[in-house]
Amino acid sequence: MKHLFAIWISFLICMNLAHSQAPPLAPEVWSEPVKLDVIGIGGQPSISPMSDQLFFVGSLDTAGSDILRSRKIGSVWQPPTQINSNINQGLEFAPAISPNGRKLYFRRYGGGYGGWDLWASEWSDSLNDWQSASNLGPNINSEKDEWFCFTPDDTTLYFGRLFGTLIVNVLVSKWNASLKEWGTPRSFDNERLTQGGFVNGFTMTANKSKVYFGVVLDTGKHYELELLVAYFDSSRNFYGNPLSLNLNSHPPDSIPWYNPGNLGYDGYPSITADGKWLYFESDRGPDWNGNNFHDIYVSRLLIDENGNPVSVKDEPVVFPVGFELHQNFPNPFNPETIITFRITQPGEVIVGIYDTLGRQIRELLTQRLTSGLHKVMWNGRDSQGQLLPSGVYFCRLRAGKHVQWRKMLLVR
Repeated sequence: MKHLFAIWISFLICMNLAHSQAPPLAPEVWSEPVKLDVIGIGGQPSISPMSDQLFFVGSLDTAGSDILRSRKIGSVWQPPTQINSNINQGLEFAPAISPNGRKLYFRRYGGGYGGWDLWASEWSDSLNDWQSASNLGPNINSEKDEWFCFTPDDTTLYFGRLFGTLIVNVLVSKWNASLKEWGTPRSFDNERLTQGGFVNGFTMTANKSKVYFGVVLDTGKHYELELLVAYFDSSRNFYGNPLSLNLNSHPPDSIPWYNPGNLGYDGYPSITADGKWLYFESDRGPDWNGNNFHDIYVSRLLIDENGNPVSVKDEPVVFPVGFELHQNFPNPFNPETIITFRITQPGEVIVGIYDTLGRQIRELLTQRLTSGLHKVMWNGRDSQGQLLPSGVYFCRLRAGKHVQWRKMLLVR
C-alpha cells in the first residue's frame, strides 16, 4: 500500500497544472548537490539541531517505507536504522524533528480526524527511545489531509493542508500554554508566497530570516517541483516574493511536463541550524531507478543573499582520513595557480572549476590516479580557452563518493 501511495503522489503532482510561474533566480548560490549514498533510497529529510541525526522516509526491506534515522559520527553518516513501533505503525511519512531534538513530528494515515493527520512523539530519557505518539488535535488536523509540518521553536507550528486534490497550502498555529493545545491556524500568505500551489515541504533558518519550500511550478516548458526561498522584509514585516534556487534540477526540453525519473523534482527541504547546509529529496541523476522513492541530497551555501562568500568546509559525507583538497597557491592569483589534493585510494578523480552561480566553467582533470598527493595547474581560462575576469571561483574535487570544495580569487 505504501508503494501505491508513492505512485499516487507522483500522479497527483503530474496532474497538478499549477498556474504558478517560475520566479527569478535567488542571489544566493548553492554548491552542486551531493547524494547521500549511505542513506540508500529515501526522501523527506529532516536534519537535527546539532546536524548529527537525519530523519527521513526510507526502506530497509521490500515491505515498504518507514521513518528511519541515520546518525553522523565525526563526518561519517552511519547506515540508517528504523524508528520504533510507537511511530512506525503502517503509513507514516514526512518526519520533522523539533529544535530541541526531543519531539518528532510526522504524518500518519488513519486513527485521527481525517485521512492523513499530523502526530508527534516525545523522547523518553528513561526508555532511551521514542514514546507513544499523540495526535496534534482538531485545531491542526481536520477532515482534510495534513501534509507536513515544521516548528522553528516550541510555540509555532507551520504545516501543510491539502485543499481539494491539487493544492497544499501552508498554515501556521501558535501554542496555547494555558489550554495546552495548538491554537486555530491562519494562512501563511499562500497566494503570494507559495503562489497557491502544491507545496511539498517547508523549512526556515534559525533566525527566521529565510524560508525554503518546494512548490510545483509551470516553467513554460515543464511542470516541475522546485525549491524556492523567500527573504524576510522588515519593512513589510513579512517575507518577500519567492525566488528559485540555482540547485534545482530540470528535465530535458523533450519532456513536455513533469515526469518522475527525468529530473524536475526537488522538494522537502531541511536547513541546518547555521543555515549553511540544505538537505532535500530529488529524482536527479542517472541512477534514480524510477520506483517512486527519491534520493536525499545535500548542498552547501557558497554565496549568501548579500553576495558575501560563505566559508567552504568539507561536505557532510564520508571523508576517509587523508582525503583533502588543499587551498590553491598562490591565492589570490594571476595568471595561474596550483591546486594540490590528496586521495587515499586509487580511482577516478575529477577536478572542476565553478563560478559563483554554481556553473562548471572548466574541467581540469578527469583521470584515474593512484593514491597519494597530486597537483594540477589552472591558468584562469574557461573550457574554450578564454581568459576569465577577476572574481571568486570555486574548485571542486570528486574522488568516488567524496567531494570537497575550495574558494579561489582571481585578480587581473
